[in-house]
Amino acid sequence: MNISANILITGSNGFIGKHLLNSLMHICIGYIICFDRGAINIFKNDALIQKLSTNEIDILDGFLNNNKIDFVYHLATNYKTDHKHDQVKDLILDNVYFTANVCEFVVEHKPTFINSCSYWQFEPMGYELRPNNLYAASKNAALAVLEHYRVSHDFKIINAVIGDTYGTGDVRAKLLYKLIETSINSAHISLGDPNHIIALTHVQDIVKGLVQLMNLDVNKLDAPFVNLISNQEYRLSELVELVQKYTGKNIHHSWSGSSSRTAKNLKPWRKGFHLPEWSAEISLDESLAELINSYSKKS
Repeated sequence: MNISANILITGSNGFIGKHLLNSLMHICIGYIICFDRGAINIFKNDALIQKLSTNEIDILDGFLNNNKIDFVYHLATNYKTDHKHDQVKDLILDNVYFTANVCEFVVEHKPTFINSCSYWQFEPMGYELRPNNLYAASKNAALAVLEHYRVSHDFKIINAVIGDTYGTGDVRAKLLYKLIETSINSAHISLGDPNHIIALTHVQDIVKGLVQLMNLDVNKLDAPFVNLISNQEYRLSELVELVQKYTGKNIHHSWSGSSSRTAKNLKPWRKGFHLPEWSAEISLDESLAELINSYSKKS
């Protein structure tokens, strides 16, 4: 499948963004502009043709005057589970102001704007916005910004709700990797509620869904959000047992009950539009050996 389009990506230096960029470079016939903090890279035919700094933003503006952007993938985010006072400004700047800034760069293009969302933003059984932390609140504020551009500037908005993701090459301090690290190093970890439900989606499945969104007719959506969360669920206690099975070593742990990471309202989100041709096909069970091997090589 080849796609004849010009695409702008934010967050292409992040975990999901790197995988998405790699996938698009194999199928996109057009320009791919990576608009990231500190650097702007423009690709054509799988090759980097121009590299800019954010101090040269006027050059990007000129480029966009001559090349229409068809799709925006807005993956850039500032994530903090429990923010500190001195992090508030950056959370708002990175998640709200930057969203509006990207929209302004492409406002005349009226693109399809594919925005990444977190299940932390919602009431678990519906569409009501109920942010579980300040990060989620700032992402919800960005939704209001995007609604303005949809109404006033004819943007086509697709909000892709993404849950917990995993895959090799991930450097984020996620629970799954902490469990692997704890097991291999015979360390100790304090965990929350053993019955907390987790749905983990492999990054390759996420990318497959994000690419499919380019073929989605926004006018036919029966829900304001598209769900890209795996249907495969694990209790936290089951996840511990699965990691132990593949490492062959116990995870020394204690259960501390509910926490901000395992609160009752953080169940996998099952609402939203489900792409008829998408499902999470890669199971955690078949991926763990590769993840553990990858971690062992880094250690």
